[in-house]
Amino acid sequence: MSGRALWSLSFLGLLAAAAVAAWAAEAEPRVAVDATGRLVVSRLPQLLTDAEVKRHLDSGLTTSLVFQGGPQGATKSGAARVDVRFELWDEVYLVTLIDGEGGIQRWRQATAEALASWWSDVEIVLAPTGSGAGPGGQAKVSLAVVPFSQAELLDTQRWLTESIGRARSGSRGGRGGVDSGAVGVLIATSMQRRAVRTLAWNVVIESRVEP
Repeated sequence: MSGRALWSLSFLGLLAAAAVAAWAAEAEPRVAVDATGRLVVSRLPQLLTDAEVKRHLDSGLTTSLVFQGGPQGATKSGAARVDVRFELWDEVYLVTLIDGEGGIQRWRQATAEALASWWSDVEIVLAPTGSGAGPGGQAKVSLAVVPFSQAELLDTQRWLTESIGRARSGSRGGRGGVDSGAVGVLIATSMQRRAVRTLAWNVVIESRVEP
């Protein structure tokens, strides 16, 4: 192989590496601690348009986007989960968020574009007050895309229905709640399934300025 060909291959390799590095930096989520000491994740990487992920999202079964993490050195990590299911009859995406405090919220998104926009804007409590998070520290965060089978979907729906029934009434905005300890059980169950995509980051914790 000529020197010119080798130089071209090296140059293309550097371009590819730079592109991957730029994508990784852009995809890094924002992790911040709010005024109450909760660890909040936002500015999520746009995974929902990925071909493999979208195939699962449009299958009519539930796909879970599972978050885990917390401040480095903390003895206990946080967890949260977003469940997305495309309702084939109504042709809408049904979204359920279970955050790190045990809060449950639901949305209906009419299109894939609306779902992607919601994902870009949502803020998720990963760890409650007392997690030990502080501005300037490091947080380790992972995000796994986990598809469900039909049987697993029915089991999870039953679990959520029973948990919400036992929980105290939430706000009128569609926000209920479950015991925060039960969230860890649900997340641990999720992670026993095979993830089709897993991302992990070490992120500097910011201070979240309240509006």
